[in-house]
Amino acid sequence: SLRQRRGRAGRVQPGICLRLISQRKMEALDVKTAPEMQRVPLENIYLHLCACGVEDRSGFLARTPDPPEEVSVNLACAALQDLGALDLSSADGLTPLGRHLAALPCHPRLGKILVLGCLLGVPGAALSICGAMCGRSPLMTTQDTQKRAGWQSERNRLLEELGHKSDHCVWAVLMQLWMTEGVTRWDLCRKFGLSYDRMSAAWSERKHLCEALVQAGFLPSTFLQTERENE
Repeated sequence: SLRQRRGRAGRVQPGICLRLISQRKMEALDVKTAPEMQRVPLENIYLHLCACGVEDRSGFLARTPDPPEEVSVNLACAALQDLGALDLSSADGLTPLGRHLAALPCHPRLGKILVLGCLLGVPGAALSICGAMCGRSPLMTTQDTQKRAGWQSERNRLLEELGHKSDHCVWAVLMQLWMTEGVTRWDLCRKFGLSYDRMSAAWSERKHLCEALVQAGFLPSTFLQTERENE
């Protein structure tokens, strides 16, 4: 990737390519990035293979252009079994929960949070937690010690108000504040040290997950509108 960028510096006319990386670190990098199939968790792929009716999932993955290691496939299978998503005695190898998880556009662990959140009557909080966990954490850090201390103080105060130290519940509260009418989102980000772009992405992901739950029949089509009206 670094070499590819070098070619762009001279595409139109002679140029200079600057790489903000030490020579030692650059020499230690792999010649090329490993294929995605070999470097990401395989739980979603394994679920989809089951849902598509593929019986020999391991054999199918072994025949792909860039096959993953067998241990990665076994780890994915074990993780799904721990979640209660697999039933090797069924035709597709899935439990009812597994079939629902295969239909959701997120990691199965987050999908189970969503399903249980709907069944337990707290879909809004579950959506907020999963929306925040789908991407990079919106929490920022800084070299400015005074600013960092201020952020940490506000975060600790929020934890005290909640009465516990659950990161998940904090995300549910912060996302609720983000959605509350009358709250200035930039002020919220400055107060708690949040990235505006990542919070916006988490909010967008929350809506995307909500739409998936509506399509799966877990939520009514008017859920988001009703949620805004009840704020």
